Amino acid sequence: MSLRVGYQRVEELTLEAPLVLPEQGAVALQVVIGDADTEGRRSLEVHSRASADHAWLRHATGSLAVSGVAGAAGGAGVESADWPPPGAIVRPVEDLYPRLAAIGLAYGPVFQGVRRVWEGSDGDLFAEVALDEETARSVSGFAIHPALLDSALHVLGFLPGAADEPALRLPFAWSDVAVHRTGAASVRVHVTATGPDTVALTLSDALGEPVLTVKSPSATAVQYLMLASAIGLSFWIIIGGVVIEPPAMLMEAINRSNERILRLFRRPATA
Repeated sequence: MSLRVGYQRVEELTLEAPLVLPEQGAVALQVVIGDADTEGRRSLEVHSRASADHAWLRHATGSLAVSGVAGAAGGAGVESADWPPPGAIVRPVEDLYPRLAAIGLAYGPVFQGVRRVWEGSDGDLFAEVALDEETARSVSGFAIHPALLDSALHVLGFLPGAADEPALRLPFAWSDVAVHRTGAASVRVHVTATGPDTVALTLSDALGEPVLTVKSPSATAVQYLMLASAIGLSFWIIIGGVVIEPPAMLMEAINRSNERILRLFRRPATA
């Protein structure tokens, strides 16, 4: 949507509730972009509702900014040609998705994209993430394929202490998000911890050229995010603490929604 209105940079984006699609029927999606202020910024809100009889539910708020500043498209540097970095230690990835499934996050095969992970001597994480062969043939319809981006975020599961938490650390607030290249089917991921709950994220191609950069996504240990009222369930949110098993129908609904959610991220066609 930002590309459609001529903006290549999402300055801020805060997620408030996930969009869970029903097994049948449709969900109305409303994206509201405000007028530009004196510096060119535009406010952004994303809402949905199951039907005209339902109230609009806000999923995210944020702002769009013009490019040409730090973190904007075209301003990112090239990652080091050394891959993996010298001295990096291999981290086993075989138990990642079973571990996530054990805490209620059962990803389908399209979303299981983490192939290899290394940890640098300074604690930075480096990973290779790729789509499966069939999904890779459809990347042209996206600025960045959501399954590829989602898989890149799974690398946060290798941050110190993540394996001992009863929940995956999921980003809920983003800043300086810029897409530099489109059409990627695989990326290198570089994660740098910038604070107790923040990281810097760089996705690059095999030559180190940037694909997507995020200056500072804020992550928190969230067991189950608020559920969309479209499937008629109560709202749940658990941050750390006691793990509560969600209703089975919830997880089934989320899993059924995975493929349909891809349609919401398609890049607008250019003239």
